[in-house]
Amino acid sequence: MKRTLKFSLAALLFLSITSCKKESASSSSNNPPTSCNQAPFRVGTTYTYSGGTPTTTSTITATKDTLIAGTTYFNMQGTSGTTTQRSYIAVDASGNVLQWVPSLGDVPANTMIYVKTGEAVNATWNYTFNGVSNPTLVKHKYTFTILSKSETFTLNGVTYSNGIKVRQLYQPEVSGISTGNIEFTTTYFCGLGTAVTTQGATVLRTLTGYTY
Repeated sequence: MKRTLKFSLAALLFLSITSCKKESASSSSNNPPTSCNQAPFRVGTTYTYSGGTPTTTSTITATKDTLIAGTTYFNMQGTSGTTTQRSYIAVDASGNVLQWVPSLGDVPANTMIYVKTGEAVNATWNYTFNGVSNPTLVKHKYTFTILSKSETFTLNGVTYSNGIKVRQLYQPEVSGISTGNIEFTTTYFCGLGTAVTTQGATVLRTLTGYTY
């Protein structure tokens, strides 16, 4: 059970730094699309982040696309130090960013929307998944709230505006008893992607490099 809760936390944090939208892998242009994609990329696109205590550097690369239940997801591989994680991300017809999480332990395979681009500030949505671990009932609840749609961020001399800041709250329960809340705040930008992820006053990740 402890391993499963750690996995749920890792999945939440990993997605916090990997929002994306599918672009053609055959495109020959070196410039990202100019339309409002929450993280424009193609196979080979790489994001570099720095942050945490002590400060560490991590990279996330779009490796390939995968068809899951009729939806095309990109397989995002993230590396920080000696740790490697994968995440499956897609964007629906409304521009919302989705993550598909395979089953592990008591957590069933599931899909969650991490960014609802058409919703207003203070919009909230949530998901609850139940499982059993030896043979304890475990509940995993995720709540997402849009905090702002007017954030700004500068990378390599280019300023991005109208960023969407989303709070992601993870509330695990074991046999009906809360085991503590875990909260992240992530900001997403059109034409760039996920720029900043924080936990309280701690900046966990800040985007320092983006190669399309």
